[in-house]
Amino acid sequence: MSGELWICRACDLSSLSGEISPDRILSIAEPGFRNPTPPGIHGDRHHHLNFDDIVEAMPGYLEPSEQHVGEIMDLAAGLVDTERILVHCQAGISRSSAAALIILSVRNPGHERAIATQLRAEGPWFVPNRLMVEIADRLIGRGSLLSDALIGMGPPSVILNAKPVRLPLRWVTQIQA
Repeated sequence: MSGELWICRACDLSSLSGEISPDRILSIAEPGFRNPTPPGIHGDRHHHLNFDDIVEAMPGYLEPSEQHVGEIMDLAAGLVDTERILVHCQAGISRSSAAALIILSVRNPGHERAIATQLRAEGPWFVPNRLMVEIADRLIGRGSLLSDALIGMGPPSVILNAKPVRLPLRWVTQIQA
């Protein structure tokens, strides 16, 4: 079995988790909120990050930081190729799609543009959080590959039609096949 990365909204977490039985969950929520761990998932396999969906510092809000993005990258590096990970944020549009782009790019270096193209094709409503992507570029140290891929996605063509999206965890196999 090849691994998968699923993206969804917070309101779909419980039902989708029951349907796909993920090995890991990444929940990204506002500060002070913690999404409950769905039945059947061990607590240590449910990763929680808390920050607001903003792309620059604003008084009273917590922007994504190097620590947050570093934790996403560490999670990506620790995944097994056969695992299924479910990534979600509140709306399933910005923070979760940025996390997906980061996770897939960490696991599949050199395929950032192809990943972003597929992300746009599967989720025409996605608007990956630009600040998360810029931070990942700095931490990865490969120039602006992720930011360039994000720009190449273009604007969303559908607004607020967030449904669960599935992408392969190991992109190289998909591209070379």
